[in-house]
Amino acid sequence: MANSVAVRVEPLGAVLTVDPGESLLAAAWRAGLDWPTLCYGQAQCMACRIEVVSGHDSIVPADDGETAAMRSRVPHSQTGNYVRLACRMLFC
Repeated sequence: MANSVAVRVEPLGAVLTVDPGESLLAAAWRAGLDWPTLCYGQAQCMACRIEVVSGHDSIVPADDGETAAMRSRVPHSQTGNYVRLACRMLFC
């Protein structure tokens, strides 16, 4: 797809191609990676939590469900604008 984004996943060093509207988790699965999850995209387990280091302008802001889940399940000291859930983080 012409507007795809390349995402580098560390410490693995893998580079994933993520399509607009696709979650990072879905792109990882499409690429054959075994991404950690227990709830499979329901924003319940927090196993897919990541930190976005750069490229913030390519990411759709967190929806209310992701924001609420992070607030209720992750200590405030471990959250912030750049901590997201791979199952819910969509790309522009």
